[in-house]
Amino acid sequence: MDIMAHCNNMKKDKQCTIQYCHKCLLNRYGEKAEEVSVVEDWFCPKCRDNCNCSFCMKKRGHKPTGILVHTSKSIGFSSVSEMLLARGSDYQSGKVIFRVHVFSPSII
Repeated sequence: MDIMAHCNNMKKDKQCTIQYCHKCLLNRYGEKAEEVSVVEDWFCPKCRDNCNCSFCMKKRGHKPTGILVHTSKSIGFSSVSEMLLARGSDYQSGKVIFRVHVFSPSII
């Protein structure tokens, strides 16, 4: 059974519909679906303006991150978000491609 994390943020009187599977939430953001699924006021990375998916990165004027989980783990980080926060850069095959600013989550 795959544990899903559901966002609890209300947008214009409707609940955010974004859900994350446990692997994506852990690999991209370093959060455990098992833990956040019991937090009543947990907001998803997108609602916290901390989403590092390619679509959101492009929307904020950055280049897409692509599949960075293997790169981030191979250089010692537990998630893509942790790598982006620590390095302030988007890495692809070990090369710095561009500078990004990913904000720390204010609510976890």
